[in-house]
Amino acid sequence: PTCRQNGKSEVHLQLQIYIKNLIPETTLEHRFPEINRIADVAWPSKKLIFEIQCSPMSPSEMLSRYADYQKIGYQ
Repeated sequence: PTCRQNGKSEVHLQLQIYIKNLIPETTLEHRFPEINRIADVAWPSKKLIFEIQCSPMSPSEMLSRYADYQKIGYQ
């Protein structure tokens, strides 16, 4: 239960690993304490975030995440 991957679907985990294998410079479960977020996959040198969403999410939550990452210069 203390593992950050606990509760994620197999598809979610496979997609994280797939992106990591495609782009070795990425990091999984990258913490951004300044916005209180953890990105599924981050590519710091390109300032890109990959969020993998396998369950329903409201449009307002999606926009909130996007805005938070934009605040710190990520897309």
